Amino acid sequence: MDETAIPYSQGAKFTIYRHVPPEPTPLDSRYCKRRDVEELRMTFIERCLIHPPLPGTTLWAESSSITITDDIIPGSGPGARLLGVNGVNGNVVAKIYDPLYYQTPTPSDSYHVDPTPFLNADHQYAHEAAAYAKVSSRLGGTIIPEYHGSYTCELPVVSVSGATTRSVRLILIERIPGTCMRDLQPRRMRIPQHQRANVMAKIVDAESLLFSCKVGHGDLNPRNIIVCGGDLGDTDLRVVLIDLGSSRVYVDDSFIDPSGLPLSPLLRWDARGYSHQNFEALGWIDWDWQTWLEQRWSGSNAYAPITKKSREDWLGRYDNPPPPIPLSAMYTSGGSLGSMSSAARAMLMPPPP
Repeated sequence: MDETAIPYSQGAKFTIYRHVPPEPTPLDSRYCKRRDVEELRMTFIERCLIHPPLPGTTLWAESSSITITDDIIPGSGPGARLLGVNGVNGNVVAKIYDPLYYQTPTPSDSYHVDPTPFLNADHQYAHEAAAYAKVSSRLGGTIIPEYHGSYTCELPVVSVSGATTRSVRLILIERIPGTCMRDLQPRRMRIPQHQRANVMAKIVDAESLLFSCKVGHGDLNPRNIIVCGGDLGDTDLRVVLIDLGSSRVYVDDSFIDPSGLPLSPLLRWDARGYSHQNFEALGWIDWDWQTWLEQRWSGSNAYAPITKKSREDWLGRYDNPPPPIPLSAMYTSGGSLGSMSSAARAMLMPPPP
């Protein structure tokens, strides 16, 4: 990375323009065809100029000025950068989707073309902005940060062709006064079980509410949760879900309860699934998860009643697992590993999310 090309230092000022993002994008390989050649022959800034962000719509008449106050997570890994800024709505967070901060992945194999920094930046910006736009009026400032809109800025650069500018997308969100759940480390800090259970209940409720608004988080891990308050056992404890760059906005109503109430955690957080496993691995859960779910949420009026259909939709894969695939059905007459029958392939396909 060419650090001299990155102007995000404390005190730097930028003019930003309102931007309507493109529709959420798939992770495809449209930028990957000549990546190896580009990396050998071009600087990263030159690659940024030939791979600008997806267009969307820039509202040039709606401009604002922001000033960088601090780097919220200095030295963070590849991905969007989080900067404290003053200007729009006071002191907020600017999440900047600059490809310079996205590491170029190493190709894995001939069947999977890894995405490039430009593709990742486009993808995360479009998905995160779409998720906030979908739910901010209902949930902003509660279980997700307040959302202050999507923007673009023009950064001056110098290339072999002379002085020019490159576009960089960003969003502005609330700055949350709290502690990242990843940094709490329950084993080392010996956090009592009742406090850990309270935090987990808040997370389950928050994620369930987000999903009831037809947004799936996509990357629910302790690193993407902020806990606000010193007393983890407080019934009014606020937990905030952040980083919606892997989220998905659903248009299908088939898995949303007609009542408008969230689906019961007994359906979507079942112990046979994996929703709780990241938290268990890090020491947040040391009790029987399924028993706890049933004791806490069975019959809850805050959630839609569990019907025969909803149970089949969400737990059918566990309640009625498919029979084992007979060895004779696994292969066609050739008998080689590459000759698996289409029927067997279909039976091995994972269920839809």
